[in-house]
Amino acid sequence: MTHKFPLQRVLDLKEQVEDLLAIELAAIEGRRLELQHAVDALRRKRDQISEHQRSAPSQTLDPAQIEAASDYLAALDRHIQSGEE
Repeated sequence: MTHKFPLQRVLDLKEQVEDLLAIELAAIEGRRLELQHAVDALRRKRDQISEHQRSAPSQTLDPAQIEAASDYLAALDRHIQSGEE
C-alpha cells in the first residue's frame, strides 16, 4: 500500500492550475508578439508613406485653373438644365 501525502489532491490541483496558467500565459505572449509585429508593420508603412510624400513635389493649386474648372462645371450644369427643360 502506498502512503500518500494527506493534501496530495490539493498539490495535484495546484500543479494543474499552474500548468493551465503557463499555457494561458504562452497564448497571451504569442498574441502580444503578433500585435507587436502588426504595429511594427504599420510603422514601417507609415514611414514609407511619409518618405514618399516628402520626395514627391508638392503640387499647389493654380487659382486660374480652379476658376476655369468652376466656370466649365457651371456651364455644363446650365447645359444639362436646359436639356432637361
